[in-house]
Amino acid sequence: MYYSSAYPSPIGLITLASDGTGTSLAGLWLAGQKYHGDTIPEAMVENSDFPIFDAAKHWLDHYFASEKVTLEDVLDRVRRCAAARAAPMQSAVVGTTACRLST
Repeated sequence: MYYSSAYPSPIGLITLASDGTGTSLAGLWLAGQKYHGDTIPEAMVENSDFPIFDAAKHWLDHYFASEKVTLEDVLDRVRRCAAARAAPMQSAVVGTTACRLST
């Protein structure tokens, strides 16, 4: 199963895709892109509750604000969100942005 999450950007809606584990990005497309989602072998299910989506959106926020974010910053955010998701609570604050968690 593949999951997707939408990101409204200054250049249009971006669709992020993740594999069934939710730990890696499998694709990223702009709305209306010619081959939107074609590299994903099955239908995607909307689910924004994965740490990889939170980290990717965090990076995109900084990218569109012309701010530098290192790969280590992104990986650290993925680790912290994943750890928070594993904890028995509804949400956890990571930096200044809350990771949205499912129970």
